[in-house]
Amino acid sequence: MKKILNLILKIVGGLIVVITLVVAVLYFNGKARANKQYTSIEARPLAIAGTPEDLVTGEKWAETLCTNCHAPDLSGQILIQDESLGMINSPNLTGGEGGIGASYTNQDWVRALRHGLGTDSKPLIGMPSDAFYYMNDKDLAALIAYLQSVPAVDNAIPPTDLKPLAYILVSLGMLGDVFPTEHIPHKEIPLSPAPGLSVEFGQYLVRIGDCDNCHGPNLSGGESPVPGSPPGPNITPGGTLAFWSAEDFIATIRTGQTPYGRVLNPEYMPWDEYSNLSDEELSAILLYLQSLPALDYGQ
Repeated sequence: MKKILNLILKIVGGLIVVITLVVAVLYFNGKARANKQYTSIEARPLAIAGTPEDLVTGEKWAETLCTNCHAPDLSGQILIQDESLGMINSPNLTGGEGGIGASYTNQDWVRALRHGLGTDSKPLIGMPSDAFYYMNDKDLAALIAYLQSVPAVDNAIPPTDLKPLAYILVSLGMLGDVFPTEHIPHKEIPLSPAPGLSVEFGQYLVRIGDCDNCHGPNLSGGESPVPGSPPGPNITPGGTLAFWSAEDFIATIRTGQTPYGRVLNPEYMPWDEYSNLSDEELSAILLYLQSLPALDYGQ
């Protein structure tokens, strides 16, 4: 009996050691990814003119793409706060106290928006630069010009602080795409389709709008990266969107209510921000979505 107990204790002890080693490896892997410095990545210089037309365009993109995370006045906010996982915050983008606007150079903005890197060359956690990377130079320059012009707001946001469990879950791929900079094709020059009612321009808008983050890589639906959020629906012709007219789609984005009477929750589907797009831009998006293969949910 004593031999059996000793054997059981050895097995249990061995399992504890193995589990501890695995957890340690996962933790240090996640931590290393968060602290990796991408010093070899060089952002292409971008001329920021800041013309009145640029500021109008930049305001549209800021209200469409930035305010959901960085707050309506771009002063930043706490995005996720969890006792087990820690905090993920969006910084204050203005030039006020606690903001980055006063210190960021043109090149800093390009590195952050297009490459997902902070001034320390480390990844910006959760920053959807894998979408913004494909924004053409004209639109990106307009966005930066606008961000440099917004009123200063004093709001000192504490930096993002992940706890050990978060790093472990990151290594396991259970917290979504936390470090988008890892798979950005940093040396590829994004295409710039001409604005207009075309599939190509619709694809451009869908890509920079980060639609695949919630709707899945093929836009056929998928789990939301935000814990507790409902899954993103299938927006290929395999879903109900196949039967919508341009008028239906535009009305849905403008009002937050689908042709079937379903009310969209802006917390999960930011229709109120996408409503900044013009009718032509929204029509181009639908044209692109309806050109996709008809996939079943989650394919």
